[in-house]
Amino acid sequence: MELDSLRLTFELDRNTVWEGWCSLQTPIADTINGGYGCLPNVGSYWDDTGCYLGSPDEGNLEPIDCAKLVLCNGASGVCQCEAARCGALDVTTELTLTRTYERLDATVDLHDPFVPVLGLHLEER
Repeated sequence: MELDSLRLTFELDRNTVWEGWCSLQTPIADTINGGYGCLPNVGSYWDDTGCYLGSPDEGNLEPIDCAKLVLCNGASGVCQCEAARCGALDVTTELTLTRTYERLDATVDLHDPFVPVLGLHLEER
């Protein structure tokens, strides 16, 4: 946390809450791309009946908990694995509050190239 006379900045790791759950997962070698994950790299599929590993075209669907699919889903997932262990991916969010006379400005930076910095302006009337 950083504080100056008119600005307060917080940084927080939004995946810290998942560290315990991710650390309970067993690393699985990714034979296609190299590295490790907490799910096998066999593709995934979901519909209104649930979530599955595999491909409906190949008829090899294996039911999986949808929350685990989201948390362990490769590049977009929360968990990151090495050969010996899994843990939560370190992702920082920054919140800055700036006070100027009758106005309070807030910005939220998710440090995500696909999400713009979000801004909010509150004015005293």
